[in-house]
Amino acid sequence: MATPDPTGCNTLRARNAALGEEGEAVEFRFEDRTIRARKGESLLAALVASGEFRLRVTGRGEFRGPFCGMGVCQECLLEVNGRCSLRGCMTVVAAGMSVRRQTHRVVAEPASWSPPQAGPALAPGIAVIGGGPAGMAAAAMAAQSGADVLLIDERTHPGGQFFKQPLAAADLQPGDFDDRQYAGGRKLVGRLQASGARLMPGARVAGVYEPMDLVVTTGAETRLVRPQILIVATGAYEVCYPFDGWTLPGVMTTGAAQTLLRTWRVLPGRRVVVAGNGPLNFQLATELARSGAEIVAVIEAARRPGLSAAGTVLGMMKADRRLAITGAGYLASLARRGVPLVHGHRIVRVESLGQGDRPQLLVAAGCLAGSNTAMREFEADAVCLGYGFRPSNELLRALGCTQSVNPASGTMETVRGADCMTSRDGVFAVGDCTRLGGAAAAQAEGMVAATAALQALGIPVPDGSRRELGDARAQLRRQGAFQQSLWRLFRSAGNLFAGLDDQALVCRCEDVSLAELKSAMAGEPPPGLAGIKRLTRTGMGRCQGRYCGVTLERIQAGRTGSPLAEDDLWAPRPPISQVRIGGLASLEFPPQEQGK
Repeated sequence: MATPDPTGCNTLRARNAALGEEGEAVEFRFEDRTIRARKGESLLAALVASGEFRLRVTGRGEFRGPFCGMGVCQECLLEVNGRCSLRGCMTVVAAGMSVRRQTHRVVAEPASWSPPQAGPALAPGIAVIGGGPAGMAAAAMAAQSGADVLLIDERTHPGGQFFKQPLAAADLQPGDFDDRQYAGGRKLVGRLQASGARLMPGARVAGVYEPMDLVVTTGAETRLVRPQILIVATGAYEVCYPFDGWTLPGVMTTGAAQTLLRTWRVLPGRRVVVAGNGPLNFQLATELARSGAEIVAVIEAARRPGLSAAGTVLGMMKADRRLAITGAGYLASLARRGVPLVHGHRIVRVESLGQGDRPQLLVAAGCLAGSNTAMREFEADAVCLGYGFRPSNELLRALGCTQSVNPASGTMETVRGADCMTSRDGVFAVGDCTRLGGAAAAQAEGMVAATAALQALGIPVPDGSRRELGDARAQLRRQGAFQQSLWRLFRSAGNLFAGLDDQALVCRCEDVSLAELKSAMAGEPPPGLAGIKRLTRTGMGRCQGRYCGVTLERIQAGRTGSPLAEDDLWAPRPPISQVRIGGLASLEFPPQEQGK
């Protein structure tokens, strides 16, 4: 039997996720409150489970809450034991922690803290950046074949966004929540751990320098990593168009909510609106409903499929029958529960209905196409947004790997050969950091790149790996066909970036509204993205323009009538991810060996 929770911290924990017996839970202080948490979970998960959504405080005195859940947005920054700017989603809770909201003021580091020290340089045969499906598959295959492989991953446990694993095996009750996604992840993680690859968890790549020097920082050390071959598998992050209220606590991405649920067994709220474009939203809604949440509505930007979509659905079944049936199962599950599915709509605004710690939100959705201007309104305590993804290609662009524009999405995609090698010799790119193709394709690309990397190093490719390579290439063909059919089915009914509210904040970090951006754009001659950045500080915040950049690019493309080229975009600059300057001060770059 679980120990009673006198602090009331179990309010948003899902089924099968009790705090556990005495000794399995820890206590820490948040502001003036004691919170009881599960040992090993993230600080963010513990706070949300206890109903705490108001985390960072802006310069305007506004509260921000969890948004991306994967360390990109920086909205969950907290002061922990006197240290500032720690991301709640990437910080493991510990007994006795003293946690406070991050404010706009500058906080001095505690005298007892010392910066990361420079560790010894590493020179692996193959370095893999990213521990998701693509990175794990590449590292495991290469290491099993005899290569010296180092896997660098920002998270403390491998799995990435798709194959994220639960905190405890007891969280998964047969017939309740365990599924093929968890099982596939367990299998791949197990293969990686048995492969002989060296793992560097909780590590961030702060920059990349010529000839191929990676500066990697952990909590204790900063190291130079100089591989012979580099495989980049940094995945993607979710994006959203700005609307009035998208910065309110309780409004987060679908991925953040799914991480809370699938990894930590924490609900984003009890009454949830899920909105966006694509199948991930239906999966999340189904999983939340199974775990005890009430799904108020699912708001989908695509039109409701009719008879004309039959051919598209058949194409999906032909390409990947199991995946298509899984998607249909989510829809059937929501229908059995009577969840309203609102097609052809997008969120127009979200308003706060109360002043308490827990969110109370009014969600207004408008029609994307046609003359119907009537709003649909819903009350909820959480809103989950999933309006697409953007490749995390900053490292690839910093390395000078050639990019091309996808005319359909306007995003940059890394140009690669059939073996996933980029235009840069010795640099491979796999998975969603190159183009958005899904987890199955990412895993297959990891195997393709690993095989090519082995050949480049002169390491014989075992027969078993050659057979896997054939299967992987066949999987890529199937997944390519599936994705084409899928996004024909989920084509948005209208332009999500049209008719935005001038008062909506576009830049979350620097609090810059659309009205301020339009004013800057009205100059003569009209400034480019770099000029807008200098005039307004848009893109200069902690997320480095990863969210506001999408909106600005769409607006600029609409003004010019054509997608932007790579030279039009903000250049990726080090640090790619945050690093404390003290951790870089003593780092030395040994001379490159002649002939290398």
